[in-house]
Amino acid sequence: MLLAIVDEVAERFPVESEQFYLHGFSGGGQFTHRLRYLHPDRLAAASIPAPGRITQLDDSLPWWLGTKGFEEKFGQPVDFEALRRVPIQLVVGPDGKLPNRCRQQRERLGQAATRERFCWAQTARRSLNLSG
Repeated sequence: MLLAIVDEVAERFPVESEQFYLHGFSGGGQFTHRLRYLHPDRLAAASIPAPGRITQLDDSLPWWLGTKGFEEKFGQPVDFEALRRVPIQLVVGPDGKLPNRCRQQRERLGQAATRERFCWAQTARRSLNLSG
């Protein structure tokens, strides 16, 4: 739906729509991060501050924790080459702590789920480095 909105805006106004910058905070950051996996060709860059949880480029973890089953779910593989061309700004504050709801989610889903935000940033960095 977002891509359709961007295309419609470009039809009405003189703006570039082939590639655009996307920023999302918290849940919007999660959306931005995952849209980058699906449509890296449409993003000029992605800004992802305080993403409650990142999706790792890890085929051993099920979708949304990782990319296992990505192609079956979305009808396309993760395009690592296209991902490498999309700059990312990942912003995580040093004082990010787990609220109660995140602790409960971590207990339900195990270690692969929610961690302190600094750990999320480290996990994202490792995941991105592994993908090139």
